[in-house]
Amino acid sequence: MITCNSCGKRLSENCYYGATQWKNGKQYINYYHVCKKCLSLKAKAKNDLFKMEKEETPEEEVPATVKSYSWVLRNLQRFGNCYIKHLNKINLKELSIKLGFALKVRPTSKENKGYIIERVNA
Repeated sequence: MITCNSCGKRLSENCYYGATQWKNGKQYINYYHVCKKCLSLKAKAKNDLFKMEKEETPEEEVPATVKSYSWVLRNLQRFGNCYIKHLNKINLKELSIKLGFALKVRPTSKENKGYIIERVNA
């Protein structure tokens, strides 16, 4: 019988997690002095606390500015087109105004999974 350091109950060795160790041909079992029930309650409380923290602080989406995708602007000015993987991270209207040209967006093949933004000279 081992006394749990958390709840103070005297429980059998089956109620504890143990580590087996072999030394000089003898088997030694080290029991941790916190029962399985207390360990699971502690883990559940930690998990619930983590969930509460996540719910309280929702991540706000930061609107994309031209500075955050200035490389797209530069490529469109130099080459007339640009490959980008995530289209939702770019404000096309603001980019079009900054360039002074209309923009055309084409999806790429299934292997690339992206988009090509082209400058339309009109």
